[in-house]
Amino acid sequence: MFVYTQSSFRNGVRVLQRKTRTPSNRRLPLGVSDYRFYIWHFLFDFRLQNLWVVFAMVLSFGGLLREHANGTAAFSLSLPVTRNRWLLSRVLIAFLETTALALIPAVVVPIASVSVGQFYPIGQGLAHGLLMAGVGSVFVGLTAFLSLILRGEYTPVVVTLAILMVPYLVLQEWARRVSWARKIDIAHVMAGAWLLTWGDVPWLAIVVVCLLTGLFLGLAAKQARRLEF
Repeated sequence: MFVYTQSSFRNGVRVLQRKTRTPSNRRLPLGVSDYRFYIWHFLFDFRLQNLWVVFAMVLSFGGLLREHANGTAAFSLSLPVTRNRWLLSRVLIAFLETTALALIPAVVVPIASVSVGQFYPIGQGLAHGLLMAGVGSVFVGLTAFLSLILRGEYTPVVVTLAILMVPYLVLQEWARRVSWARKIDIAHVMAGAWLLTWGDVPWLAIVVVCLLTGLFLGLAAKQARRLEF
């Protein structure tokens, strides 16, 4: 949708600038003049990222507690594998599914861009998709952990959504006003630089996210061993 509405956005900004005759947001002119910035801002830094996080949460939701509530836990527990291996398989599938979702725009956006006379490099789409999926993997680990400590069919979803309000409604707004806060703003890190290069990859943040994800999965594995049905 944003690919096909870019021309309308560009015309709207120009009309607004002529009518108000006031300095506009410094990003607006760049969004008008550079198609790559426009795609990054509205997809990887905004709408697509928000939607992807919700899907990552939904795909990671579930586990032994939910299966027990639905009466299907006996089948999973009877499988000839340990609980940790069963949990690892579920989380791995969730990682693969969320990564695939993040990479779809890398193919769709360049093709759609050609149809409107624009060019978007597939390499940028792949880089931003992998960055979003890599840093956002912490949400997969967090949801898998919450699914094993919170009972009820919808309780883990409600709690996870409440937790998501912190980075997206509190921290992200704070980071807009305080420059150093961007370093701990996970939404900003997931988006990366609008023109992403090898040197712009937030390696430190990725390491921290990997450690946090490993911590959540370790806690989830420990909790899975302790569950009694």
